[in-house]
Amino acid sequence: MRILLYNPDNGVTRNFMPHLWMFLLQALTPPGHEVLLIDGNAKPMDEAQIAQFVRDQNIGLVGIGAMTRMVAKAYRMADAIRAAGVPVVMGGPHVTEEADEALGRDGGPRHADAVALGEADETWPQIVKDAVRGALKEIYAPVQNHNS
Repeated sequence: MRILLYNPDNGVTRNFMPHLWMFLLQALTPPGHEVLLIDGNAKPMDEAQIAQFVRDQNIGLVGIGAMTRMVAKAYRMADAIRAAGVPVVMGGPHVTEEADEALGRDGGPRHADAVALGEADETWPQIVKDAVRGALKEIYAPVQNHNS
């Protein structure tokens, strides 16, 4: 499967500092998948462009990470990708705190097929396996370690 990891620009500042989550998830992706990375600060795209990209590149899954200041753009991009028929997993600080918003459980539109809460290093390989099977769960939460 071809996977796109996308980090939206915040639409305000043009400061570019690579977001390490994309490289971490790329490294944690199970073997046999191709992972493409796009940071909106380095490669600005609008909704039509990203929808065309996922179709042209035969992308099977998109992961989007977003902080609160970028979430409006993240949701617009996720909506365009989902409208193109590609499932979207969203994560990051905003989605971790507002999972119901991303999943459309708060009365608003649904933006994501699944959300990854907290740090996705533990859950990403399972998310990819589930996506391959066409069986994404709505919420992926890190395993709680209660060794105190």
